[in-house]
Amino acid sequence: MKIIKISKEEKEPFANTSNSTDEFLGNMRKMRGEGLKERGYHYGSPEDFLLQHGKHYQSQKLTKEEESYLKTLYNRTKAYKMKQCFYNAQSLAQFSNGKIKYAEGYLYSGIIPIEHAWNTLNGKVLDFTMSHANNRKPILGVIPTGWDYLGVELSTDMIRKYWVDHGQSDAMIGNWMEEYPLLKKKFV
Repeated sequence: MKIIKISKEEKEPFANTSNSTDEFLGNMRKMRGEGLKERGYHYGSPEDFLLQHGKHYQSQKLTKEEESYLKTLYNRTKAYKMKQCFYNAQSLAQFSNGKIKYAEGYLYSGIIPIEHAWNTLNGKVLDFTMSHANNRKPILGVIPTGWDYLGVELSTDMIRKYWVDHGQSDAMIGNWMEEYPLLKKKFV
């Protein structure tokens, strides 16, 4: 019997690489091909969209003013639900009257990148959904070591319209049920 050794990189292909999210999205884009472009869309896939428009968010401490604002807002809206990132982030963005933005993309937290949504305040990450993976503490500006948020801020008006039309939250970039409306035209 021949024993085959598997390297750590083969076991964990996205671990310990600074571009793990980009690499993952690039591989997904290759797998999907140009399917949507062949149907007249501007982007070939959600991954293509994110690789063109997504940004990597940097860890930044909140200012005292930002912390104070967030505490006031959080005390009025603390009904965050585990595994409901789209609902959590979309509702906070709508409740904040434009000060807190909605962002959607992928989060890499050490295993494999996952489709995810979070909020931003002055470009700083706010993520209440992932508190279960961060010692029960929400991510408030300071991103845990080894984590990567790659995404795009989307319009609160778009979210509000979707909620009115559908009565629910959902992914905007990966909205396959409506045949990816965000991917049909060039994003600005």
